[in-house]
Amino acid sequence: MYELKPLNNMLAMIDRLVGKVGIRKGQSTIISLAVLGMMMTSFSKFSFFNETLSKQGISPRMVSVIGSGLFFVFLILIFVSLDKNTDAEVKFNAWLGVPLLLIVVSYMITGIVEKAPKQIVWALVYSFVFAPISYRLANRDNRKNFLNGLVYGIAAFGIFVLVLNVVFSPVVARNSYYGPRYTGVLTNPTILGYNLNTFIAAYAYIIYKKIFVDKADFRKLSDGLILAIAIWGMSMSWCAILLTKSRGSFLGIIGVMFFFAIMCIKGLAKVRIGAKNLVTILVIAVVMMMSAYKFSDSILQRNLRALNIKGHYTITHMMFGRIQEMSNFKNVEEYHFDYMEPKNLTEAQRKVWRDLDKLTTHRIWIWYIYSQHLGFIGHKSRTFIIPGYTKGFERQSHNAILEVTFNGGYIAGFGFLLIEITTGIYALIILFRKKEYTDNNLEMLFLSLAAIAFCVNGIFSTINTLTTYSITMMYYMALTTVGFRKSDDSGTTIEQQL
Repeated sequence: MYELKPLNNMLAMIDRLVGKVGIRKGQSTIISLAVLGMMMTSFSKFSFFNETLSKQGISPRMVSVIGSGLFFVFLILIFVSLDKNTDAEVKFNAWLGVPLLLIVVSYMITGIVEKAPKQIVWALVYSFVFAPISYRLANRDNRKNFLNGLVYGIAAFGIFVLVLNVVFSPVVARNSYYGPRYTGVLTNPTILGYNLNTFIAAYAYIIYKKIFVDKADFRKLSDGLILAIAIWGMSMSWCAILLTKSRGSFLGIIGVMFFFAIMCIKGLAKVRIGAKNLVTILVIAVVMMMSAYKFSDSILQRNLRALNIKGHYTITHMMFGRIQEMSNFKNVEEYHFDYMEPKNLTEAQRKVWRDLDKLTTHRIWIWYIYSQHLGFIGHKSRTFIIPGYTKGFERQSHNAILEVTFNGGYIAGFGFLLIEITTGIYALIILFRKKEYTDNNLEMLFLSLAAIAFCVNGIFSTINTLTTYSITMMYYMALTTVGFRKSDDSGTTIEQQL
């Protein structure tokens, strides 16, 4: 942690300007509702309900614009719900702050040079919204209220979407492009996968906190109910990700679950759980997981009937059949187009290229084309025409780091890479830390879960737009919790937590 007077003075000024506007009661609830609203704006852009709205004369673009506007309203609501930071001596986390500064400056320069207002807007959002929120989160009480509100807002939205998936199934039959791949109430199986990663990170946090931090007495109905809902949500998310056949999102959830499993094993070794509570937890877990599997299997069978697909399929058949399908091509040429490879490759290089192209479903070609158009100055548009790709189709880069580099230039890409590396290191260190978690340092646990979900999905997808993807919102909101600390906040600096 470092104290940077000019930055502190600027943020303190912003804090004072908005300081007269404040909310004193029910802060966690208000933050939860605001987060729920932000998640809903993302949901609205990809929901199949847009079909109904289109018939009423409301275009998807109008929905997107209104949703983005509401997103910022909710973001500002979160800021004003936090208490004013009265400590002038606030230290910031240079490992995250400096890379973010590089991104902001690069986006601002690109916006001016390329006459790209969107780049300038994002630079201003990071500077005058996220930085002030992070500054207020130097207050321990603010941080606790914010984290609780963030997690439970995501969890509530997750239950909402998962229940809708059950009620409105089957909807996959409406979209023949994706065939038997499950989309839920959204229009794209991959988008559903991003949301499921977001949900499962929140549920993992709630389960861990309830059992190993709160040491909840499950004789209380509220404690048992919260745990049951979280386990059901996690189980439903796991089954749904198998149905989507989204390999990138599947790897993201595998990463989150692996991290969660290790943390639980460590928790069982450190925290003494009574025999009655342990039996209660096991009973709740078994009942909720069986219930989730039954619901998910019912969804699968209804979808298969709607698509006139005969035969017996299980949930695991969907995902693992997809993986086998992609890895066991006897004839690579069936899946490869000769024009989608660099020229002058040796035979050995060509074989490697085609295998990678097959494995990534043409992403290797997209990455290659985008890499040829990077520079110190970014581009006005986030999409690029891929030569030869379905006769010159406009595509996004399908990689988070490549996307930031293309938008903001080399320096922005480097800054974003540093942020991902830093949060990845945090997650690794946390796996081996000896200290127990309390309410005062749980933000590092949630940041690790969010970082794993975002970074793994970001390898294969363009998920940098904050107002579009729930997984991106979760990651950036988690980052705000570790940006600043009060100088007298002993035992809660990043270095001390790790």
